[in-house]
Amino acid sequence: MPPWGDTMPHRLLLGFALATMLVRDGSALDIAFCHLTVPDGETGILQADIACGGEEAAVKLGRDAKLQMNGHRITSGQGGSLYTGIDCEGATCTVAGPGEIDGFDDVEYGGGIGGEARRVYLSDLDLHHNRGGVLLFGRSSKVVATNVTVHDNAGEGIHAKTIFGDNLTATGNGGVGLDARWIDRLGRVQGTAITASGNGMEGIFAGRVTVDGLVVQGNGRFGLNATRVRLANATLDGNSTAIVGEPSAVDLVSTARPSLLLTACGHSARVYRGLFVGDWDVCTND
Repeated sequence: MPPWGDTMPHRLLLGFALATMLVRDGSALDIAFCHLTVPDGETGILQADIACGGEEAAVKLGRDAKLQMNGHRITSGQGGSLYTGIDCEGATCTVAGPGEIDGFDDVEYGGGIGGEARRVYLSDLDLHHNRGGVLLFGRSSKVVATNVTVHDNAGEGIHAKTIFGDNLTATGNGGVGLDARWIDRLGRVQGTAITASGNGMEGIFAGRVTVDGLVVQGNGRFGLNATRVRLANATLDGNSTAIVGEPSAVDLVSTARPSLLLTACGHSARVYRGLFVGDWDVCTND
């Protein structure tokens, strides 16, 4: 365990465990067709693979509603979809796998999972080839993801103000892998066993990053770009940028000196008032 303690708050893990508990037989809504809504506080269970097009979400979740993917797949229908795969309309929603969500790639409204929710619990999911894997834009939006992979999406893998991950992987996305940047610089990525590699921009872009067991490699801009960084048992290398005026081959960028424990990185960069002003002398090539 890193010196700062657990990286996943116990209250969030408890909330996630309660949210994903299986319901009793007969108390859930069977989902076998497109454009159905799981009402507030209820649970829907996907009974078949569904392919949904048009201008509505494939499945809508009300406040505190849950969807159990039940091993199935939600994808865009023939001709494509103009909206998200799953729309979380209430303050909190849960999507529990195993399951797969893909093909919701409309450039304006697409996305694997989206909506107005403030907190979204996800487990055992594969989200790929969407406009973005999970796209939440509320000022208090939070994603809690366990055993989740977001890959090969056109934009961000996950975008939210706060991202908590346990065995979370973001690879091959066209934008930032895990995007928690925010105008107030309070966006946060936190957790254990997180991989953010091979993305078109940063692997992770956030205000604060606290991770035990991080792998960030081969991203198209900086590996990790944050205000404050605390890492343990991490590897950051092979990240590079072709943007004019930015230092190339930088694995870790921060405005405060990073705290690193058992961490290997190639090169760091220090930012002061928006300008690059050397490195932190914490990586091999600094």
